[in-house]
Amino acid sequence: MGRTMTAAERAARDALKPYVKAGQMRQSEVNKTMRDGLPIIERVIRTELQRHEFGSTFYYGTKVTRAREEYEAATTATARHMKRARLATAEVTAAVYKAVRAEYKTAEEIEREDREAPLMAAALDVVKEEAEQAAASTPQAPPAAA
Repeated sequence: MGRTMTAAERAARDALKPYVKAGQMRQSEVNKTMRDGLPIIERVIRTELQRHEFGSTFYYGTKVTRAREEYEAATTATARHMKRARLATAEVTAAVYKAVRAEYKTAEEIEREDREAPLMAAALDVVKEEAEQAAASTPQAPPAAA
């Protein structure tokens, strides 16, 4: 009888499944990622949760969003390949975080975190827009003469 998959392994495999179905990754690459990368990702997340340093649905969701934006902005095949790998890593990390956090947080903490994450993301978007507007409206000084 085979070994039972942990929740973190299941979450990581589920996060990578769309890449295999789309032909962007081979199953052998997923297996290598699971064997070589998952233990590192899981250990980092567990350490962060144990120390209460950082790590939240918002934090990992922001990582996924930023990676997706970079992937969509990439124009060359090499850049898209590299950004796709970063996006897959961010998605796996977010999925593993959600699978592991139940061991360290109460159901109430998880519910509150999930409820607050979209609000925090919206606030971050507003701040980014205002910063871009401020940068666009600030007059640029001519370069100093040497």
